[in-house]
Amino acid sequence: MTNDLVCCRVGGDLYALTHDDVRSVARADAVRLERGADGRVGTLAFAGAAVPVYRLSARLGCGDHAASADRHVVITRGDGEPFGLLVDHINRTRVAEDERIQPLPSIVGALASSRFAGLVPLGDVLCLVLSPSAIDPIGPRAYTPSDRAAADAAATAAVRSAAADLALIFSTDAIPRRERTRYALNAKRVVALVQALPSIAVPGAAPFVAAVGWWRRSVVPILDFRRADARAAAAGSTRYLIARCGAPLGRALVAFATGADLTLHRATADDRLITEGIFGIGREPVALLDLDRLVAEAESPHGSGARRI
Repeated sequence: MTNDLVCCRVGGDLYALTHDDVRSVARADAVRLERGADGRVGTLAFAGAAVPVYRLSARLGCGDHAASADRHVVITRGDGEPFGLLVDHINRTRVAEDERIQPLPSIVGALASSRFAGLVPLGDVLCLVLSPSAIDPIGPRAYTPSDRAAADAAATAAVRSAAADLALIFSTDAIPRRERTRYALNAKRVVALVQALPSIAVPGAAPFVAAVGWWRRSVVPILDFRRADARAAAAGSTRYLIARCGAPLGRALVAFATGADLTLHRATADDRLITEGIFGIGREPVALLDLDRLVAEAESPHGSGARRI
């Protein structure tokens, strides 16, 4: 795979295809308008054949947007015959030698992980690199939902044992609970606290993954279990806690927005278990956060991901 990318802008979003995946590029006015039941907007003559053309935004399920006057078609090929992707604007760029496309973690979800070969920074902008096989309308590659088992009954014991370690106590609205409590996370799981985290939304991501961030050349899923309107209302949050999951989740990094009220606490004899996963630290109830269990239950088809921590 070369370091050359063909970048495709669709509205305010930036995607790319590797140079090896691009067969040709043409202006949109060369498309013969001819809508089809498969979602095509027309056809384009290429290599002696009429190649179907589709809006990239439609293939990614992003909906319609105000199209640019400077539209282009990128011809690529998945598992079947060549097909075209209609985008607003294209430009070719070369990824820096010290950068490489980083694959999306499985936490992002099987559909999103199949659609995109990975993430790469282009200066100050993050770009998702497309996987043509997964968006091929003629012969799309099947994807298989994650079969990672949910955390077993030992998870509760592991959470309780974490109380014996140094913990970071914090508040967040991204992980909902019935009780208004702060959270405690084993300090060994805390990787960093950052004031800003460059990020990009991933079409087809798991519902609890609001976006993916880029931190020290790593792709970091940003978790948020709120509805889209609640996320939008809190968009001004700039402080993120980056934490590392355990072995069941491949020790992946994740992030979530947090408040400024962070403190370090070491367990004492005065701390007491109130109920499963809830400890009293002084007069304050604090919920111990088990990231592996949280994500595993969110991924389960029978779990909401918000009932337990």
